[in-house]
Amino acid sequence: MSSKVFLLQGEHMPLASDADSFGDLLFFSSDFGWTTAKFTDTEEMIEEHKCTHWTWTPEIPASASYQEDVNRIALLENTGWMK
Repeated sequence: MSSKVFLLQGEHMPLASDADSFGDLLFFSSDFGWTTAKFTDTEEMIEEHKCTHWTWTPEIPASASYQEDVNRIALLENTGWMK
């Protein structure tokens, strides 16, 4: 993920082209921290959720797959990290 975090104002407002392939961005509010929301919800994130900053979402890991999640969860359960 880029280390750039932008204020939600003026020339720093996100554009549709800043959203990921799902249309999402990361928004920050001091009330609830970072959250993912649609670019089309930017106005709502500012007005209703009091978000002050935005950045890009991290890239999806190249190795992400359903089977890897199943295997990872099984390993965590078997080692006691997850119940």
